[in-house]
Amino acid sequence: MDDPLTSGPGPGNSPGVRSLRRGLDLLEAMADAGGEVSLRELSRRLELAESTVHGLLRTLVLSGHVHRTPDRRYALGHALIRLGEATNRKLGVQAAPTLRRLAEIAGENVDLAVLEETDAVYVAQAVVPRSPRSAREVERRLPASATAAGRVLLSQLPPAEIDLFMRRRLGHGDEVALPPDRFLTDLARIRSQGYAIETEEIEIGVSCLALPVRRAPIPLALTVTGPSSRLTVDYMLSLRPRVHQVAEQLAAEMRRSLSS
Repeated sequence: MDDPLTSGPGPGNSPGVRSLRRGLDLLEAMADAGGEVSLRELSRRLELAESTVHGLLRTLVLSGHVHRTPDRRYALGHALIRLGEATNRKLGVQAAPTLRRLAEIAGENVDLAVLEETDAVYVAQAVVPRSPRSAREVERRLPASATAAGRVLLSQLPPAEIDLFMRRRLGHGDEVALPPDRFLTDLARIRSQGYAIETEEIEIGVSCLALPVRRAPIPLALTVTGPSSRLTVDYMLSLRPRVHQVAEQLAAEMRRSLSS
């Protein structure tokens, strides 16, 4: 059945709605290109005339959603950051009770992370009284390739998006901790086993267990982080079934929230 908002006569198929859809497609194309792209490349990706794309870009530059660089290329603008932060805050509020339950079970700090370009971004945290606050504070960004949360998030992506991640990392002058072939093998192993462990890769004396929140609306990672003296590999593996159970509960809660 045709979508009444995008087909046939009526306001849903008006020029304004088509322009809005094209503008959103343009932002998606810029993100897929690594966040910065030329007018010609956008025209090719969108299969639209350069004059049409230029008109859309002009509007988005005025609104702050796109920025024109000194070399006449176009980059995603700072106005999008505010939208992303608002989404992250909503996720954090929704997940807070679940994170607190898991923190009580584990006896360590618990975080929820999302993937943004090449970083794992920590959007919510439950802190237990006996633990020092870890570096994974809310809204903290850490390299996805170097963290258990980031590698779990990457392992949920299709191959084309993992390839894009690798290109973005190299484009930013960064390299993943492992050679590309070994890094991809590591992601395949994480995808198969369903978890990742990080031991003192970001912070000396701090370890982390991360599991995916499967079937959530977007890729999410649920983590337990604490001192390596308490959060040993054996203890992290013993926690894994409980973290997996909580991750499934969180995904179900998010799906119910979307459908209500």
